Amino acid sequence: MELYHNENISDKLQIKDVKGKQIPAIKVFSNMIYKLKERMEMDIKNEYTGSSFSPSSIQWVLTIPAKWTDRAETFIRKCAEKAGIRSDQLMIIVESESASVYIHHLLICNKLDLPLKELPTEYLVIDLGGGTNDITAHKISKRGKLRELCKPSGNVHGGTKVDKYLFSCFERIVGDEVVHALKDKGSYLELLEQFESVKNFITSSTAKKVACKIPLNLLNELCEKYNKKSFNVLLEASKYSQNMSLANDRLRIDRPFIERYISEVASGIMKDIKYVLFDKAQSRNISTFFVVGGFSNSKLVRQKLSDEFPNVAIIYPPDNVELAVVRGAVMYGKNPNYIKPSSNKAHLR
Repeated sequence: MELYHNENISDKLQIKDVKGKQIPAIKVFSNMIYKLKERMEMDIKNEYTGSSFSPSSIQWVLTIPAKWTDRAETFIRKCAEKAGIRSDQLMIIVESESASVYIHHLLICNKLDLPLKELPTEYLVIDLGGGTNDITAHKISKRGKLRELCKPSGNVHGGTKVDKYLFSCFERIVGDEVVHALKDKGSYLELLEQFESVKNFITSSTAKKVACKIPLNLLNELCEKYNKKSFNVLLEASKYSQNMSLANDRLRIDRPFIERYISEVASGIMKDIKYVLFDKAQSRNISTFFVVGGFSNSKLVRQKLSDEFPNVAIIYPPDNVELAVVRGAVMYGKNPNYIKPSSNKAHLR
């Protein structure tokens, strides 16, 4: 998210790890891309044993959020080159546009069960991911090609915002000193993953309470050290005592409490969609939304979309909506002329 907010990105940019230690951003991102590249090359080599596979024959495609600045894109290109990807082997595409390429493929191949009398010629593709939401408006030309109605747009209303809301409640219960100590003990990331699982569980279950596992023994030790009270005593004395309870080593959270945060993020997504639909694309012919990305699995988000846009056909492609961006990126790599750019520039405020 540092590349999302920072307008002064350079090779000297420093970011912090979970313990607050400063690390060169270019080192972090290039190492990450290198590991992905290494794993991909190994998988391809294992899949095509006996064939003359050469890493130089691979066309790499990186997807980025719509809100990234030109400097952020230049920075990620440098990271890719530092990871061993030549500039002539690298393409970069915005995530929502990549998803739109995949949607277009499904449309022309009749692989979507559409509740429509005829195929839409103009539509929005809404990619609801973890950190961001990306929105693009496209038109299918008479020749069957994609054309932008406006530049893709993005904002920070993603699924991880819900995780951060929930974890901030936990921080208020135990205090900053306990959280810092958890980072030093190496339990911080595991706890974050547990709070993320809470949001995912809401999507697949109708349970009234959702439980996440916490390192209770360590937590009690740290709470006694810094607050002179056990975690349960702190919890019961907090303003969250009506919404959370402790059962052995499980923190049980009321479903409506979690849904309130999901609904808050969903409201932000609705504003972003309306901004693109009415202020940027300025098309009266858009009556179809294709919605992809992991956060689109949320029942609350889907209900919010239906309520806000009752006259729009909202379609969720089958077979792992989370993979629409990746599949579209592969198709774009094979045909980079898939999309005709727009002269308009759309950015969410």
